[in-house]
Amino acid sequence: MAVEGVPPIATTQLPFDGEFQKALLRLLCEDSRFGHAIGEHLEPQFFENEALRWAWSYALRFKDQYGAFPGVHTILQQTRTMDPKIRPIYEVAMEQVRQAPIKDEAWMRDAVLDFVKRNLFVRTFQESRALYNTGKVEKAYDLMMARMERLQKTTWSAADEGWFFEELADRQVRRMTDDPTAKAVATGFANLDHILNGGLSKGELGIWVAYPKSGKSTMLTQHGMAATRLQLRRTAHFVFEGSRAQVEDRYESGFTEELYRTVRTEGLTSAKYQEAYQSYALMRGCLYIRGFTEEWHYTCADVHESIKDLRRLHGWVPDLVIIDYGDLLNGRGHYSNDRENQKAAFRDLKSLANRGYAVWSASQAQRPDKGAEDCAHYIRARQIADCYEKVRVADFIGSLNITNSERAAKVMGLLAELYRDNEADKKWVVRCDFSTMTIRSDPTAVSPAREDAEAERGLMTGGKRYRQPVVANPVPVPQPMMAQFR
Repeated sequence: MAVEGVPPIATTQLPFDGEFQKALLRLLCEDSRFGHAIGEHLEPQFFENEALRWAWSYALRFKDQYGAFPGVHTILQQTRTMDPKIRPIYEVAMEQVRQAPIKDEAWMRDAVLDFVKRNLFVRTFQESRALYNTGKVEKAYDLMMARMERLQKTTWSAADEGWFFEELADRQVRRMTDDPTAKAVATGFANLDHILNGGLSKGELGIWVAYPKSGKSTMLTQHGMAATRLQLRRTAHFVFEGSRAQVEDRYESGFTEELYRTVRTEGLTSAKYQEAYQSYALMRGCLYIRGFTEEWHYTCADVHESIKDLRRLHGWVPDLVIIDYGDLLNGRGHYSNDRENQKAAFRDLKSLANRGYAVWSASQAQRPDKGAEDCAHYIRARQIADCYEKVRVADFIGSLNITNSERAAKVMGLLAELYRDNEADKKWVVRCDFSTMTIRSDPTAVSPAREDAEAERGLMTGGKRYRQPVVANPVPVPQPMMAQFR
């Protein structure tokens, strides 16, 4: 029913015009890998005219028969076998496709998913409305829910693949020219960077496990500070608990070494403000903070959409993505229990890392027995809350360990338990000052209770007392380059 003053819904007009569709068809045919990636989502009826719908239908049949998509010239040749009465219309349309300029190719590759989703939405709305208007409410509901699930699953599934024997030369060039440590994002801890071969690398997911209120967000902020201050790496910090203002204040306190309470209630002193103003000028464009606290249900798809917006609107792509923190994410879909939900959410985080980002996050440990938090011990990966599959998808697993006495002494025990590409299971003690929101390496940091506990454990097992040596930071601090600033 039309409402006075409100225009009717345009169910056929979408923000991707005929020129976009012709260029898209040409790109799909010229890049067979791209065609394979989007082929499972893009239906012929999504194109606006019959000629383009026929062309994409033919391309899909051709792919099924020959294993690759046809070039535009092949489709143009196919039009010459058609009925002479309609042949000229199709020939002209395919000639226009062949000559369609492919501008903003990177944008087109991203926009095609939006093109598919909008078409799915319109078709779903029309079909569900038709069913509803004829009294078939249950069928309308089932159709809507099934299509909504399909909408959620409409995403890129980039294949990580290659032909081993044929790509020997490519691998050799990659090994000779690619320095993994140069691309690694430093963590701010020399011992940890040593284990991680220079820092967390793009494509890797690192997870810290800790009890509630034991420094997870502070550690994630520390990684953001190290990435921006030491290496001028672009860092995106996504907040799912608290507020963006709280995280900003944590960074402010950490960068300026001003008391967190003072920052939140009084702001920076004049001297601290001047100091921050000068040092921040060197790091402009390096730190983006986004709060996701308006709703209860967020997924990794929301994070990815935010990153895509940053690239489209600002030309800005992060090196490091911080998810503060992973347990608050949901999987994309409907799950029968929290375990399956968390399993899906962390798999999505790993998929996000595989898109070319280093990803740090955190997870709760299973709540300890009463009084156990006062006993010096190290949380292990098996104690992660909700589901162990979080550990399976992570590249690095470590834990933050602090007792009440250590909190008063401003120290903490770190355990780097698991890492895919290097020996791990190393422990050391660091400074931990929650009043300035900092966790940092310090050779003088000790925890007598923790060392005594380790010594007792060693005597019980016949082992030797071990203390992790301090390793010189292997990551060189680069000189500022103006090209890195925005």
